[in-house]
Amino acid sequence: MRRDEDWRTPRWLVQVWTVAAVVGIVAGAPVIVRTVGQAYDDHRAPGESARVVDEACAGLVTGEEALRLENGTDRLSAERGLSPGGLCTIHGADEDRHEPLLELRATAVTHTVGTPAFGGGPFGSDPAPDGLPARVATPEPQPLGDGSPGSHTDHEVTVRAVCGPGSGKSAPGVLLVTARSGEAPLSRAGLDRLARVARAAVPGAAAMRKCRTEVPAFPTGLTPAGRALRPLAGADGSCAWLKEHVERSARREAAADALPDRMVEVPVAPRSAAEPCLLAPGAERTGEGLAGLPEDERRKEGSRLRDGRSHWYLRTDSYFGPDAERVRRATWPDGDRPLDPGTSGHDPDTGLLWASSTCDGAPAVHAMTVDRPYGRVLADRLPALFRAYVEDVTERRGCTGVRLPEPGGAEE
Repeated sequence: MRRDEDWRTPRWLVQVWTVAAVVGIVAGAPVIVRTVGQAYDDHRAPGESARVVDEACAGLVTGEEALRLENGTDRLSAERGLSPGGLCTIHGADEDRHEPLLELRATAVTHTVGTPAFGGGPFGSDPAPDGLPARVATPEPQPLGDGSPGSHTDHEVTVRAVCGPGSGKSAPGVLLVTARSGEAPLSRAGLDRLARVARAAVPGAAAMRKCRTEVPAFPTGLTPAGRALRPLAGADGSCAWLKEHVERSARREAAADALPDRMVEVPVAPRSAAEPCLLAPGAERTGEGLAGLPEDERRKEGSRLRDGRSHWYLRTDSYFGPDAERVRRATWPDGDRPLDPGTSGHDPDTGLLWASSTCDGAPAVHAMTVDRPYGRVLADRLPALFRAYVEDVTERRGCTGVRLPEPGGAEE
């Protein structure tokens, strides 16, 4: 008969199991500590993050507001400055987050018209099935209300603060306070929340720039600006001038050849400081335009269009009041130079035509920019197109003293 000790586990095996258990506990300890520590950090993170934001942003935006932003996180870092005119920048603590959760800027008004020597076009990298651009890279700013409070896109809100009497000598005529959240479109609720942040930052930003101003009232229920090119046939805002021009033409079919038939427009507002319209031809109109070019140029430009190295577009911009006094035009090779109100002209090198007028007793500048290959296609039509545009916007805004470029394009 076998003795009881024969059925016992050998001592050496018990020792092996003991060592293995100890090793497992030691190896797992960091995981246990990290798990507990993470829960502890997450519990403390909102309060700590709010404090960091409060300190870095100097009251321009509170930590509690930052924590409520759309697509946000409860673990934040914040820094002052970083961008031109930057006030403060807030990131999520996640190292993988590249775009700021919130960026506040305060800048003076400035605009540039004409095609620069270097720089990308207005379109994103998402082509339509026909290979032509389907979307713009950055949406056009839409007016807030009647346009006087400022503008917004789908991820950015800009407040216009007019610096009145009592402002410092270094204060700009108009201070733009912009709240920007990443690059992705926000929901309506997220955009409204961003607008409240932008408006709340105005008093502090204005004080920093020695600008005495009143914070304008804001509308609610903002609709994110669209990025997709839409058919011109549906135009009822800033691009309606071209639709109406084609419809009025006695030679409608000929007038439509090679002209833009897609657009990104904004609603027109009676007190907007800026009014943009972006236009581009679709596949059929592009084909019509290529057919009118010499064979060598047609083959070369057709290849560039197919490869995405060339994008045909035409855009119009009007600026009113103080904005009209801060317009610059691209010139080659000298860089940008001021475009003075009261002048007009045509610069084929940068595809720019411009005119001037007076609206509500203040200066206004009206510009049309056509990228160079497309400008050659539309060369004989540009004067009539530009006149139609200027007449539309100046009649709608009640402007007087319109000054258009003379035939031949000399600057006046």
